[in-house]
Amino acid sequence: MSDKSAIEWTEATWNPVTGCDRISEGCDNCYALALAKRLKAMGVQKYQNDGDPRTSGPGFGVTVHPAALDQPLRWRSPRVVFVNSMSDLFHAKVRAMNRDLTFAGVIVLAPSEADESPTSEQKAVLDALHLRKIDLADRVVIVNPAGTSESRHGERSPTPRQPASR
Repeated sequence: MSDKSAIEWTEATWNPVTGCDRISEGCDNCYALALAKRLKAMGVQKYQNDGDPRTSGPGFGVTVHPAALDQPLRWRSPRVVFVNSMSDLFHAKVRAMNRDLTFAGVIVLAPSEADESPTSEQKAVLDALHLRKIDLADRVVIVNPAGTSESRHGERSPTPRQPASR
């Protein structure tokens, strides 16, 4: 994570995941792939996992960095953050990691689709985690394509609101 960024529209970057795979011609000029190769050569720890040379490259294997997951919780002031500037947030391996972390009891907020329906046992675990997160929170805001919902501490049924028009 960098608290200062040369990117004009953001104040910081946060990369709890690094790496990607080329999937289209749009990936041919990927800055992150070139930068990962340079960071690997410099010995930066996050970029030592090589990806498949046919689809990725040196230092660009998809990797989760558990030590970076809670960094935003330690920030003392708000900031505009570029999340995962060095990875594909929607990569299949990232979705699998999110699922595994969730079942391990870690709270994961991820705007992704499930590949398969959870078993009834998994659903019970997820339901219990969801209710526990609500019990622990003073305020819960849920953002999805259907609109925004909000509830206050102790409420179990957020009231949907229409998305703001842009």
